[in-house]
Amino acid sequence: TQDYSEAVKWYRKSAEQGDAYGQNNLGFCYQHGQGVIQDYSEAVKWYRKSAEQGNASAQYNLALCYEKGQGVTQDIAEAMKWYKKAADNGDQDAKDKVEEMTKQLSAKQINGHDYVDLGLPSGLKWATCNVGANKPEDYGDYFAWGETETKTEYSGVNSLTEEHSISELRRRGIVDGNNRLTSSYDAARAKWGGSWRMPTKGELEELEENCRWERTTQNGVEGYKGTGPNGNSIFLPAAGYRSRTLLDYDGDSGNYWSSTPFDGDDEYAYGLFFDDGLESAAGYGRSLGLTVRPITE
Repeated sequence: TQDYSEAVKWYRKSAEQGDAYGQNNLGFCYQHGQGVIQDYSEAVKWYRKSAEQGNASAQYNLALCYEKGQGVTQDIAEAMKWYKKAADNGDQDAKDKVEEMTKQLSAKQINGHDYVDLGLPSGLKWATCNVGANKPEDYGDYFAWGETETKTEYSGVNSLTEEHSISELRRRGIVDGNNRLTSSYDAARAKWGGSWRMPTKGELEELEENCRWERTTQNGVEGYKGTGPNGNSIFLPAAGYRSRTLLDYDGDSGNYWSSTPFDGDDEYAYGLFFDDGLESAAGYGRSLGLTVRPITE
């Protein structure tokens, strides 16, 4: 028969001398009440000591405690952090967990369109694709600001909103009292429905400031990857923009509309721009055709 009490005695001696294996084993005994009274907090203490020494099994066990809220406040982001450490150290169960949790956190839909929770302070969710796209790396459709249909030519001559002041845009019902496009003139809401909408200038700024950004390629497409505070990420393809009948700077720069017009300038609206760097408060002529990445509450 197994003598857990005797095992605990030797695990403790080893653990107290700083041995990572002994610490992990002692934590396991406390977690499962083997040879000692079950104590999740004590289990977490010993798992952490071992995990911080790089023991993959302890890192996995600590992650499990965070995922289930055993001995610690439940914290999925912290659980993911330790699962990833264990996975990096070769633990196959941890690799499987990372893949499973990534799918659970990211594969969510509204009206048939996937969104990802990046862990932003506002709690806003970002779509994984542009309007008109079927995959994150697809460019999707291009819209003049305040318009909900694509065109063969994008110019001031056929622009609905260029050369109109904010007060005129309000009078015509194109923008609301908070200086953002109303639902009827929001390409994201018009095309996707539900709670989807275009981000405001402030929401683009939140995205820029709270994510870690890197220029990269996805399936051969140039773009920027933004990783949020919780480890989830989105990819924004460098889709360029449309001016008159031409597609310019595709594969080079990204240009994404906000729903916010420039204050005091009748020709421009705010958007997100990137080439070698990223800027969330760029100004664009409203007649240009830009891509749209929707958000939802």
